Amino acid sequence: MGNTKEIQRLRIIEAAQKFLSEPETDGDLYDAYLKLIDAKEFGDGEQLASDYVNVCEPFNEFSVNVMIQLIENNVDNDIPEFFMNIDWKLLAEQKQSLLKVIEDCDNVPVLGHLEGILNMIDSLQDYAADDLGFGNAVVFPYLGMEDFAREQAEEIFQNHIEGTFLYDAESNEGMSEEFVKAIVDDSVHMKAIKERMYQNIMIDLKLNPDTFKRDADGNLVYDSTMYDYGFAIKAYCKEILGRPIVHDTGIRRGDKTIIKEGDSLCTHGLYIGNVAAAQAFAETVKDMVYGSEEPQNIWGEIRDEHEEDDIVFIDAWVTPDDNEEGKTIAKVNKVTKEIQYIDVRARTDKYAQEMIKEVLRFTGDPK
Repeated sequence: MGNTKEIQRLRIIEAAQKFLSEPETDGDLYDAYLKLIDAKEFGDGEQLASDYVNVCEPFNEFSVNVMIQLIENNVDNDIPEFFMNIDWKLLAEQKQSLLKVIEDCDNVPVLGHLEGILNMIDSLQDYAADDLGFGNAVVFPYLGMEDFAREQAEEIFQNHIEGTFLYDAESNEGMSEEFVKAIVDDSVHMKAIKERMYQNIMIDLKLNPDTFKRDADGNLVYDSTMYDYGFAIKAYCKEILGRPIVHDTGIRRGDKTIIKEGDSLCTHGLYIGNVAAAQAFAETVKDMVYGSEEPQNIWGEIRDEHEEDDIVFIDAWVTPDDNEEGKTIAKVNKVTKEIQYIDVRARTDKYAQEMIKEVLRFTGDPK
């Protein structure tokens, strides 16, 4: 029995030396492992392991729970040095950047190469997490964070707009209920606000993950302090309030235009109690919410059914009305993969770009 315990102790030491440094005081790596076990049993599993033991640099941001899992998963498991030197958090961020590049790529050969790199990263991550025992918490540090942040942004936004504090003119520094509702009820502004809240939550999750509440299984859960992310709604409304209008709103008093190009709504104080003015202003600033960062669909229907001499014509209609005359907005050469834009707006129109990518995907390799 004693011999079995000693063998287990030596195995733990061998596994732990991949992640921990020798204690500066008495004891060995097995004693360091027991310190982590004690911390977990006392409810400190989400604290940094480096608060209790000496951790090797690549792993100094891992929690007690994760470090215990790493050590126990790697008993009798010889991990190649290559995998030990990978910064898994950085690799996860680089993978996200690569996914964004792939999404915007319309060059089929290049797209194939990029997807090959993506597949290689997927294989490395899966092998490290499953076969080498690193576990999902280490290899996929943001796993579940994006979904959690999206869900919380939705719920927190809903909690704020269903309450009364958001519409209180005194706390909103003079913004009327009519103006705030005109913003939060508009789909474009709503999307922009939720995206800002999502980004704020993700930033804090990455920088300070231990400040977020988790359940017994380690899953992220909502806590009351997250309500404060909803204050982004007020900040957004104030920004919109001060933006200049890019064209005449058509709001007039008699023969005089009372909100004109270059004005902001607060120029005339019309955001106080004027429903029409608030709604009209919210509408006029829509196109400034995203700008070039979020291309909008210009055409209601786009087809790629017309082809001549290996040239696919991308034809578009503003509406699905059969009586409307369509027009060619782009041409795709199936042989050279060259794209000729007849209408320059097709370069940024999301629907048009999706259609062009589909054509390129199914044209085969260049001859």
